[in-house]
Amino acid sequence: MGPIAEGVAKVNIGFNNLEYSYFPARTKVKAGTSITFTNVGDIPHTATSYGQDNWDTGALAKGETREIAFTKSGNFYYICTPHPWMYGQIIVE
Repeated sequence: MGPIAEGVAKVNIGFNNLEYSYFPARTKVKAGTSITFTNVGDIPHTATSYGQDNWDTGALAKGETREIAFTKSGNFYYICTPHPWMYGQIIVE
């Protein structure tokens, strides 16, 4: 899945012409941090919780942003609903 970005609170979707990816795919933050998801790709994407909690950015068109607050510790996996082979992880301490 890739390296863990420490303290990064911004995730770009479709970054660097990799339409079906999150960057960084894994990030570690402190409890109480809000993660900003921004679609920099060309087609709509989501960041939707997978297996725990229940959070969702909703469909983000190119250039749109949503913020999700992570108030408790844990490992939070997420996918793009229309493209479920896209996945990422938020580690909250």
